[in-house]
Amino acid sequence: MKGFFRLLGILFALITILMGLFLLAKDENTADHAIRSWSIIAMSGALIFNGGYYYLKDRSKQGIVMTSVGAVILIMVLSVFPF
Repeated sequence: MKGFFRLLGILFALITILMGLFLLAKDENTADHAIRSWSIIAMSGALIFNGGYYYLKDRSKQGIVMTSVGAVILIMVLSVFPF
């Protein structure tokens, strides 16, 4: 289970980095709100899964804080993001 959480955390972090690079390469006038929202969702996924990994690894408070912050950010973005 720890390995699965770690793998998902790394994948979400890579998606976040790639979307950020894509936004940097795009023209400012054509930057899309949806791409920014999806990158924030990917970032919160990375926080949730990496926090879950650290919690399962050491039962540390750091994992709980990371997971909680990721969940709060995810809820905030999903409440504003139009589907």
